Amino acid sequence: MKSIVACLLGMGITLMAADPAPGSGPTVKVPPLIAKIPEKSDFFGEWMRGDGDYRLKIAKTRSANGVTVTYFNPKPINVESAQFSEQEHTVILTIVLRDEGYPGSTYRLTFDSSYRILAGAYLMPQSGQQHQVYFEPAKAK
Repeated sequence: MKSIVACLLGMGITLMAADPAPGSGPTVKVPPLIAKIPEKSDFFGEWMRGDGDYRLKIAKTRSANGVTVTYFNPKPINVESAQFSEQEHTVILTIVLRDEGYPGSTYRLTFDSSYRILAGAYLMPQSGQQHQVYFEPAKAK
């Protein structure tokens, strides 16, 4: 319970004591858009990057990593690896691309429940550049 309270306070959510019955604890008032703590299943689906024709397809698998990613720009680009990790109550999806023009380029994405997007950084090792990016759910054609 303490870790959930710390997480909520970190998001700026106020805990309100409203004369609760003994032992019932604080009342938590959470805005509906951020009431959900992100989890791996939030990443699954098809996503379009906000600044171009870059597209991700993220699917659950039975592999050790539990995830398979396909990347398009707009043609398929080889995905070397994709894996989930957790850091300070946050699920992170790391995707490493290994193809012509993509020598280890890496996405590190989290699910932003308030906007229902994947957001994070795109790292380009050949130039040392890092860009902030986001992906929206792809619209059905």
